[in-house]
Amino acid sequence: FASVSIAINTGAQLANAPIVLIMDDDLDFTDTDIITKHLEYYREPDIIAVAGCYYAGHIDYPWIPSAKHGIATSLASAHMSARKTTFEHYGAASWLKPPFSTIDWEMAEVFNRHGKVALGEDCFVFHRAPVDGGCGNQGTRGVNWYRGTYHNHTLWMLSRPLKDKLLKLPKHIYTLLRYCIPSKDL
Repeated sequence: FASVSIAINTGAQLANAPIVLIMDDDLDFTDTDIITKHLEYYREPDIIAVAGCYYAGHIDYPWIPSAKHGIATSLASAHMSARKTTFEHYGAASWLKPPFSTIDWEMAEVFNRHGKVALGEDCFVFHRAPVDGGCGNQGTRGVNWYRGTYHNHTLWMLSRPLKDKLLKLPKHIYTLLRYCIPSKDL
């Protein structure tokens, strides 16, 4: 697939089960009951997705989605699940220019407008990605990855309602500057 968002959208469309579990191909299960743990959250009908957690390259680096009152305000497409109807009604993510790195933030924002994204703090996997993770590990893909990243972040920001554009712009800029700066080697 040309991008993660296209892969997730396609997978969700082809899925036959009521719950779609999305995981990166470089994950190791630290718990054999991970699927059961995801499914338990869906006993509550207002839960439309679960934001899973992971160890980022090392057991000392847990990544836990940000949350307010047990509802995840962020998620990682590396480890999450959602009701198939969530994808059908709201879409998994934009079909913007690949590679699309705003997918995680955008999905959490869109899903939380329509239901609750549970914080799956008991759903841990081991992610074999570099410890520094985030956009910082994309340097090997070259400067074009960063062009696509900034292009898509800009399109995503402009697609938001005016109130969100104004209120969330500082956080948006901070996130880009904090996590998506090309390495000096590029």
